Amino acid sequence: SLDDAEALESVINEREFSAGDAVFCRGSVPDTVFVIRNGTVALSQFMGDRRITLELLGHGSIIGDIPVLLQRPELYDALALSDVSTLEISAEDLVSLLRTRGRIAHRWLVSLADRTTSSRQRVSELLMGDLQSRVASFLLYEGFGSSVEMSQQSLADLLGAKRQSLNAVLRRFEKRGVLRLGYRVIEIVDPGGLRLAAGSAPAGEIPSGGRVLVAS
Repeated sequence: SLDDAEALESVINEREFSAGDAVFCRGSVPDTVFVIRNGTVALSQFMGDRRITLELLGHGSIIGDIPVLLQRPELYDALALSDVSTLEISAEDLVSLLRTRGRIAHRWLVSLADRTTSSRQRVSELLMGDLQSRVASFLLYEGFGSSVEMSQQSLADLLGAKRQSLNAVLRRFEKRGVLRLGYRVIEIVDPGGLRLAAGSAPAGEIPSGGRVLVAS
């Protein structure tokens, strides 16, 4: 309703992050929830002396609400991979809205359920099958409508693969005409070929082409 929209608008602020900034840190007590408008944020953590990227989040993604609702510390570091524009709402304001505004609470619950389902589907597709199918699934998820900076080592970590093996798969895709490799960029030229390699397309519409930035 208009009343709900005005109530939500009254507690939302804009906030910008530069590439390399920490949106929040593992172990911190959450006091703010963010909705990404533009840019890419990586959820990551250290394993030994290496930082492992676990998930990439872009336009429309909500981060921080689960720790706020559970009243638990953040499990991951959230780092801006590019300049990021967000909308922010304080934990106190969000909890108050969810307690007093039934429609907002219902929409937030639906959003949370959708994100949980999508995340499980994504994990399943990225962990099942051979490396070729996992790379194809990742590019179908991340390679459309945005540019994502990420080293091949980070991509290999995300997929549970060796960097050399990942590079070999990317080169095979390039040879088949499915994608083109350039300096810090993978350009997808044949989404249909990627869908075949992945075994099935991820949920949602797949545009006709896209690009994902990956450092060589």
